[in-house]
Amino acid sequence: MDNIHYVYRHLGSDGKILYIGCTKNLERRTEWHRSRSKWFGKVKKITKRAFPNRMSALKHECKL
Repeated sequence: MDNIHYVYRHLGSDGKILYIGCTKNLERRTEWHRSRSKWFGKVKKITKRAFPNRMSALKHECKL
């Protein structure tokens, strides 16, 4: 299961999506956004969904 990828959404206080992304390392990616993304201070909730591989995660991300 080393190939698990996540599709994640950063939501604002109004529930609107601020950002959607796909990553293999959710913790590292979240820290990257926290330190570099100007919008990150508006994030009130982060949702995630795991997928068995990158391709299935990317297909799901495109549907959002």
